[in-house]
Amino acid sequence: MIKLTALLAVVATLLASVGAQNYCDPELCPGGLRHVACGSSGRFVSGCSGEFVAINSYIPLILQLHNERRNQIASGGLSGFQSAVHMGTMSWDPTLAQLAAYNTLQCRMAHDECRNTNTYRYAGQNLSVLFTRSGDINDFLRQRIAAWFDENRYATSADIENYQQRGGPAIGHFTTMVNERNNRVGCAIVRYTDANNGQGTLLACNYAVTNVINNPVYRAGSPPASECSTGRNPTYPNLCSENESYNYNQWSG
Repeated sequence: MIKLTALLAVVATLLASVGAQNYCDPELCPGGLRHVACGSSGRFVSGCSGEFVAINSYIPLILQLHNERRNQIASGGLSGFQSAVHMGTMSWDPTLAQLAAYNTLQCRMAHDECRNTNTYRYAGQNLSVLFTRSGDINDFLRQRIAAWFDENRYATSADIENYQQRGGPAIGHFTTMVNERNNRVGCAIVRYTDANNGQGTLLACNYAVTNVINNPVYRAGSPPASECSTGRNPTYPNLCSENESYNYNQWSG
């Protein structure tokens, strides 16, 4: 576990880059939305006692759980969905992870209004909470990330072809996980006891992009990975290599 002093070290690392990245810049968060890092004290909310789980030892598992599922759907092997021609391999991004840590300071599962950076102007976010401070973190990650992906049962190929807001069961965690441009992810895990929200283990993952309306989640076609300019990933052959480039900030509509 990482206590407050270590958290402040994480925050200090992030704030050290403020000269290059001003998180209070209104251009980062259109519409007057508040950036999660703007003005943050780097401390848990009043009434909450929290400890950060040391994330580094869990990075390989987080990436594996994402890339296995991305490879599955990109192959065309998930019933109801076509194969993908340009789906990226997810790699870890420390800045996305640091901003995810800011979200967890509130000790409750609630999306922050904005987590954008100069690089990621449409950053996405998935959250999950288990209402206990105990239990194995590996099992927790497997269960929570699987639950995000299992929202595919409520999605259709039409949702993939042209993402829209709609009623009914949630699909946004799933579509964020399988967005072809999401080759970067960063997560934080907190175990907390809060006067208002009880005990919990909270997972926040930030992604390069979010679900953008009137745009495809991924481009369907065959064979899989056929539009990867840098070749395929040798471990996940239906994904592009880790060197593939994606435009995170230009969208249609």
